[in-house]
Amino acid sequence: MQVKTEIASAAHGQVSSVVSPPTKRKILARVRRYPRLSVIFLAVIAAITWRLMDQDSSPQSQPLIVTIEIGDIENAVTAAGTAQPSRFVDVGAQVSG
Repeated sequence: MQVKTEIASAAHGQVSSVVSPPTKRKILARVRRYPRLSVIFLAVIAAITWRLMDQDSSPQSQPLIVTIEIGDIENAVTAAGTAQPSRFVDVGAQVSG
């Protein structure tokens, strides 16, 4: 919880709210006052952390293991459009004789 205090401005007569962060002493007082709630809060934080850290062992990151078979390798790509070379090379042949 945050403690709210009101400060009156003497020049303008306006009231503004200032929120101060809880101090370490106040946090420890709440932990002592509500020990079960504190344990539940820490358990929830630990479960969330464990879940986020455990995402690396999802089935997508496991290695794919298959048996090796002898056969032909075939790759087919279908596309529409024109293929443009990135570089042109002149290929010539020398014939003698």
